[in-house]
Amino acid sequence: MVRTQLLQPLAHKFGMSTELLQIADGKITSYDGVLSTTVTEAMDGKELWATAQCRPHPTEPLDESGQGDAFVGLAFCAIRAVVDVDIELGSVRVVEMAVAQDVGRILNPSQLATRIEAGVTQGIGAALTENLRTARGLIRHPDLTGYALPTSLDAPDIRIVKLVEERDVVAPFGAKPASAIPVVTSPAAVAAAVRSATGRPINRLPIRPQAAVAVAKS
Repeated sequence: MVRTQLLQPLAHKFGMSTELLQIADGKITSYDGVLSTTVTEAMDGKELWATAQCRPHPTEPLDESGQGDAFVGLAFCAIRAVVDVDIELGSVRVVEMAVAQDVGRILNPSQLATRIEAGVTQGIGAALTENLRTARGLIRHPDLTGYALPTSLDAPDIRIVKLVEERDVVAPFGAKPASAIPVVTSPAAVAAAVRSATGRPINRLPIRPQAAVAVAKS
């Protein structure tokens, strides 16, 4: 679409297909090195735009055995958490999170890393500080003043050790959600690490200091 609009004049000029041209680091080059120019020069003041729609396949509710096509897409994530637990005070500090994630296709590496790090940090909040209270479907917190959201000071060392590009065949460009996956996976990783440190299971979140002390001493 926009890529074709940008490359078509150059491809026509040099008698080659747009598929033989690649864009990287702000430059347009051909497979044989004959063509080399910048994107700015190729734009030459032109406005390029396109509109597209993605219609995911229809889903159906799961049957009685829990089987069915209920999701538009699936992604997977594995996280290892390293924590420090003070068995006297019951405090839990996340030291490191190592992430391996199925991302479909990497479109913007720097943005992808940022979204994964944000998702991990949000998941740590769900594991240690946040406690969303509801009554009959209504949130009981009047504002965020007393709601303990994690900040940059609470974020541990987050290492992205592996990104798996298993493309989604129905999603635009094969990409998959990036930040929502570690939000779900991080709390379980933190709970597993606390369980490993204390020797007893953690059955509810967030992990309060009182719970960590009780688990450690029991």
